[in-house]
Amino acid sequence: MIKRGDIVFRRFRGGVRNNQPDDSVVGLVIKEHGTDSAISVNQYQVRFGQEENAKWYWQHDLEKIRFGKGNNNES
Repeated sequence: MIKRGDIVFRRFRGGVRNNQPDDSVVGLVIKEHGTDSAISVNQYQVRFGQEENAKWYWQHDLEKIRFGKGNNNES
């Protein structure tokens, strides 16, 4: 589960690398918007790299970075 303050990657959409993390740039989660119900998908405001403004992304478009032994990148 992603929360405010986490460091994330964007996921590729479409093509050969579909749904794999794009590790060329990292982002910081600034805000969260959504509910915890099983039906809805949360949105997160994330600032990547040197971008001026943070943008909103769906939960399934982000990949949380996990550190340590056995770091499975799953959100």
